[in-house]
Amino acid sequence: MRKTRRLMFELSKDYLDISFAEVLALVQDEKAEKFENILVTKDSDHRKLAKRLSMTKAIYDFLFSCDEKNLENCINNFEWNKVISNDFWVRLRHSKRYKEADIADMIWDKLKKPKASIKSLNQIVLIFVKNKVFCGKLLAEPVRDYNTRKPHMRPEHSPTSLPPKIARAMINLTGIKKGAIIDPFCGVGGILIENGLMGLTGVGYEIDEKTFHKCRKNLEHYKIKYFHLHNEDSLKLAKDFDYVVTDLPYGRSSKLFQDREELYENFLRLLDAHLRKKAVVMYPSDSKFREKIRKYNLILENEFSIYVHRTLTRKIAVISRRR
Repeated sequence: MRKTRRLMFELSKDYLDISFAEVLALVQDEKAEKFENILVTKDSDHRKLAKRLSMTKAIYDFLFSCDEKNLENCINNFEWNKVISNDFWVRLRHSKRYKEADIADMIWDKLKKPKASIKSLNQIVLIFVKNKVFCGKLLAEPVRDYNTRKPHMRPEHSPTSLPPKIARAMINLTGIKKGAIIDPFCGVGGILIENGLMGLTGVGYEIDEKTFHKCRKNLEHYKIKYFHLHNEDSLKLAKDFDYVVTDLPYGRSSKLFQDREELYENFLRLLDAHLRKKAVVMYPSDSKFREKIRKYNLILENEFSIYVHRTLTRKIAVISRRR
């Protein structure tokens, strides 16, 4: 019998470390349990999570977990009438031993008025991972509509623009529930688009006038409502802010590359002076950005690697400021 409800997340295996961190930044559960690509946490608003998470395949009401050899015993002892109202549908993931009909028959025998239907909202899913089984009732499957927002699909695009899946994950890594995200180097607006689609306010700074207008065009194309754009140098900001999410400029072919490390230094100085909560920053792995963080009153809370191609790996740094 379950004492309290918990959620189970089936995570994408691409960038698995980011998948875990993204959920935990929003759910905030120090006692969460991890196993392969499964994460079990305390209860939370699964509807809101489904609208935000970028690297989660599905969210479940966690029912139980067990070793595969004890599965039939667990099914027979579980109080199915408390989670299923008459009709249900069973789905299995990665099972070599059982068939869906086998599990459905076991559950059928435990229900008062059973009815099997593939149209049922009571979808019971069993995920087999190595020698363990995780059982949950499907609550939501996050919408995965990123193809329509890939950089080359936007009215205005840039070859260095982030994929929407990564941009959204970076926003979620801040743990923001409401408020505004600042992107000091917003480019053509990839981060601001995802931010706006999650119902958050975006504040973008772009020093290049042509790129600034491209960004506005993209935001209007995707009908983003809550944003403020500034065609000015963000490094001259003189007021505090809560959250920063940005992809630092790094292009080798640009004049900026000659002054790249100096720009990063000035950016960290800005965070040191004005960051109140969290910054999530993408930077090239060949930079000395990580070492620079130590010079300031900043904490590197977490770091992830994103492989782009043979000559380029990028890093995502989660940064806060010491109090």
